[in-house]
Amino acid sequence: MKGNFLELRKFLEFTYPELRGRVAGQHYPPPQWAQTAASLAQVLQLAGTISILAGGLVFGALGMEPPGAFAAVQEHKWPVIGGLFVLNSMANAALATGAFEVFIDGELALSRLATGQFPGRADILRAFAQHGLVPVQDDDW
Repeated sequence: MKGNFLELRKFLEFTYPELRGRVAGQHYPPPQWAQTAASLAQVLQLAGTISILAGGLVFGALGMEPPGAFAAVQEHKWPVIGGLFVLNSMANAALATGAFEVFIDGELALSRLATGQFPGRADILRAFAQHGLVPVQDDDW
C-alpha cells in the first residue's frame, strides 16, 4: 500500500507543483478486534507449535502421561501446525484495512473506505478541481 501512496504523491506533485513537499501520508489503524485477533493467533501459533514439537519431552521429563488429546494431535502434528499457520495468516490479513483517503485542506475529498474502490486518475483530478486546484501539468503523466 505504501507504493500506492508514493505513486499518488509523485502524481500530485507533478500535476500540482504548489503541493510539492506538502503531500503527507499516515497509517490507518485496523479495528481493535483485528489487532486482538492477530495477537491471539500469533500466541496460539507459537505456543501450539512448541507444545506439539516439544510437548512429549516436557511430559516425559515430568514423569506424566500426556493427555489423550495430545496423543491425537501428535498423530496429525503437521496438518495441525499447518492449520495454526493458516489461522495466523487469516488473523493478520484482518489487519489490512484497505484504507486510502485523500484530504484537501482538512476536508475528506476521496475515500476508498466509503466507496470501496481505489480512486482513479480522473477521480483525483475531479476532486482537486472541486477544491479549486487547477492542474499545471496533466498530459505527460
